[in-house]
Amino acid sequence: MNRSIHPVLWATLGSLLIAGAPLGLHAQTTAPQFVPGTVIDTQTGTPINGYGYSVLEVADLNVDGHLDLAVSFTGIGQVMVRAGDGQGGFGFPVYHSVGGNAVSVISGDFNEDGRPDLVTTNSTDFTISILRSTLTGYLPPLTFVTGSMPVRAYDADLNEDGHLDLVVVDQIDSTVGLLLGNGQGSFAPVLTSFVEIDDSLEALTIEDLDGDGHLDLIIPCPVLDMVAVLLGLGNGTFFSPQGHAVGANPGPLAVEDFDGDGIRDVLVPHRSGGSVSWLRGLGGGALAPAVPLLVGGNPQCAKEIQDSGGSASKAALPLAETYAFAVVGHIALGSPPTLETYQTPYQPELIETGDFDEDGFDDLAVVSRVAGVVQIYLQVATETESLRGDVDGDGQLALVDAFAILDVVFATGQSACPDRVDANDDGRLDIADAVRVLSVMFGGAASLPTPGVECGVDPTEDTLAACDEGCAP
Repeated sequence: MNRSIHPVLWATLGSLLIAGAPLGLHAQTTAPQFVPGTVIDTQTGTPINGYGYSVLEVADLNVDGHLDLAVSFTGIGQVMVRAGDGQGGFGFPVYHSVGGNAVSVISGDFNEDGRPDLVTTNSTDFTISILRSTLTGYLPPLTFVTGSMPVRAYDADLNEDGHLDLVVVDQIDSTVGLLLGNGQGSFAPVLTSFVEIDDSLEALTIEDLDGDGHLDLIIPCPVLDMVAVLLGLGNGTFFSPQGHAVGANPGPLAVEDFDGDGIRDVLVPHRSGGSVSWLRGLGGGALAPAVPLLVGGNPQCAKEIQDSGGSASKAALPLAETYAFAVVGHIALGSPPTLETYQTPYQPELIETGDFDEDGFDDLAVVSRVAGVVQIYLQVATETESLRGDVDGDGQLALVDAFAILDVVFATGQSACPDRVDANDDGRLDIADAVRVLSVMFGGAASLPTPGVECGVDPTEDTLAACDEGCAP
């Protein structure tokens, strides 16, 4: 990219801001992307009495290439499994006893035989149960002692020995326990003081936040109203927690690059208010101060998704108070995010994702524990109009588009979609197009006619070449 032309853009942007121009986002309009699918009545309307944020697991449990569902039931000590058909539907329920008071369920290949096993946390027994998968079902459960009131388990290779380990959240003593796996379906005794935070812990997220190749822990602390970040060393140990203040009652969070800058961010739902906190990643595991984003409806958790419009990361949020779920995206500094809201017939408390109809897009499984229902919502591809000046095709105007226009004008001289580069619609590709993008973004200028659905034919005549199908930049 020709960096010598950047001062032109910054000078133009500065003049617009000095003039008091309002900040605004001009994104393309899309049709609803999620449509209701299968409704799974887990126990004929009986509430799912498991722990709210982990009663459902999505995985290919029978290794047939289709995603299946597993649901844990407390009180009866069972896990229900329903096999997916790859078209968004699921078969008859099959129940498996776990021998404990199961409040959550996850899956992982702990004995490394190529078939996912199931793990449940048994809160009143202070144990976890492992059901080892076979060709015909599951072997009787193995039980391992954990800390007090285990409510959620996670699988990951924290000590990087090639075997899956288990991380268990214990709510009463606010600890995170570690059980190191041996690759044969068994585990070392739990390290109960592995992580200890003065809070009422409920959940955590395991991701490589700092990009060093080692897994880190990101933990919402609902009493302290903060997020604790523990950077991993790759040997099963972690640096001391770094606290980041957020809003009231933070719940299970999502870690993803939401603003598209190549650095992972953290999105935190606030269950006692209608907002989420965006902690922008700064690199090296550092996070910027929380930015509140209004979404409404007391979001219970956040789950990252990939939408059908491209590679941009979004997050799905169950809004328990308003019987709806929301999809928030295009999160960036200085611009309001996009927000799509879908009403649900049941009170949602948990969202999991998976490509249930195998069309390449993330679908949603929305859980209502109170109604005892899992509602599938299928993501559908929507035909959207290309936005003039949106060179990278992400559906919004941003500084990166202005820079890309200058690359075309001063460096490459070529574009697969010249009508999108022609932001001022004068039939020429020049610096005025980059200035026009800034004027629309920051100066309140009106957007110009689009180059047509999926590029197509430009509604205004000029000598620029027609765009190719898909309008790839």
